[in-house]
Parts: sequence; structure tokens; C-alpha cells
Amino acid sequence: MSSKFWKITGGIIAAICLLVGAIFYFTSGLVDAADEMFSDLNDKNYQRAYSQLSQDFRPATSFDEFKYHIEENGLDDIVDTSWSARSISGGTDQLEGTISTRDRGEIPLTLYFVSEDGDWKIQRLNRQTAGIVDQHAEPPSKTEQNRLIKQTLLTWNDAILRGDFTGFLVQTSKPFQAQTSNETLTNTFRSFIDGKVDISPIADHDPIPTAMPTFDEEGSLILEGYFDSRPRIVQCKLTYLLEAGVWKIIGIKVNMPLGIPSPT
Repeated sequence: MSSKFWKITGGIIAAICLLVGAIFYFTSGLVDAADEMFSDLNDKNYQRAYSQLSQDFRPATSFDEFKYHIEENGLDDIVDTSWSARSISGGTDQLEGTISTRDRGEIPLTLYFVSEDGDWKIQRLNRQTAGIVDQHAEPPSKTEQNRLIKQTLLTWNDAILRGDFTGFLVQTSKPFQAQTSNETLTNTFRSFIDGKVDISPIADHDPIPTAMPTFDEEGSLILEGYFDSRPRIVQCKLTYLLEAGVWKIIGIKVNMPLGIPSPT
């Protein structure tokens, strides 16, 4: 073959090597940041691990929610980590690999990072199988479903009693926050506010499902049921989106039927 061919081929190979080298150079701190967080989790130092989340991650996920989902997914009992790929895309750097746990085997995981004040912070965690952010997630356990429904409705109830949904909105999904506002929710639930509706007695009851948990076409979880907290029965249909491992409200409907709702 001609020397020109080898020059061209050599140039392409050199360019590829430079590109790969550049990616590894600019993302060299990702592995250290990831291993540091999982080391903290292994030591049960959840607060320090939580501090390594980005400024966007933390407001969307409380410390208690973060700790709950770390424990629920076995991410605090790690034997080893192995990072196989890294990439740069639109200001968010990505690290892919596998973590090995004592009780749950190997878990494929993708971490997304952003740079804040010169430090790498975790923007999102994506576990491919029933994980922290998963478009193919399975429904949460029955206990978790009950907790979700009750927590959502009691937070909603606080907003009704205050006539202010600011605190409620903080705990909802980002698409929900983008599509609605405190004013919109106040107008939507005006009759509940004016009627001084208080559903706090549901705290002493478990929700009774009227339908099996399902997922819509966009992967959102739908939970339907009611609380037999007579004299007031509280019926709800709640839709959740999985964000950073936490189910966040993307749709809410609450009724006060006169009788026990029929299963659908």
C-alpha cells in the first residue's frame, strides 16, 4: 500500500487516540468522585454521601428519601466497583459501570455528573433494573405504595389547610412543576380550601386499592384507591414519575365520595 494510505490511517488512529485521551483527561475525576461516594455509603456515612449530590439533585430528593432508596437498592453494601465507560454530553459527564454488592450481586449503574465550583457532583443515578432512575421500573412494594399515597395526600392536605401549595410543589416531579403553579393548584382545589376540608384522619388508616398499580405509556406509575376514614371517605388517583430514585407526583385527583368506591 502507498505511504499516503498509511499516513492517512495513522492520522485517523492518532486522532482517535487523542479523542479518547481527551475524554479520559477531562473526566478523570469522575471515578474518584463515584468511588468516594460509595465508600461513604459503605461506611454508612449517608450525610457525607448526600453532600456529594448536585444542587439540582438535593432539592428534588430529601436526605431521608435518598437514604431510604440507597438502603432499599442495596447500594450501601458494596464489595467492589468497576467503571467501564465514560463520556461527555451537553455539559453533563457520564460514568458507566458495575457495582458488586454482598447480597444483590452485580448492579449495572450509570452516574451523571456536573461540575460545581471545581468539584464533580452527582446529578443523577440510573440503575438499569428497578433502580434509582429507571424507565422500565417495577411497581414499588405494597408497603411503599401505601407510604407514597399517604405521604402525598397528607402533604396535599397541609396545602389545603394553608391555602398555599408552595411546599407541596417542591415535592412534585419537575414536569409537574413546569406545567402548573401555586396559583393554578389553588384555583383547582378552591372548593376544598373554601370548605376547610381536612383529611388528616387518613393518617390512622391504610389505603384500600380500587385497581392494580399500572404504568401509562410514558412509564408513569398510577395508584388508585381510597381511605375508609368515615365519616369522610377519601378517594384518590395519583400518578408518579421516578426521578433520581424517588417517585414524584406528576398527577393528582382527590374526591370525597358519599359511599365506598367500586373497584375498577
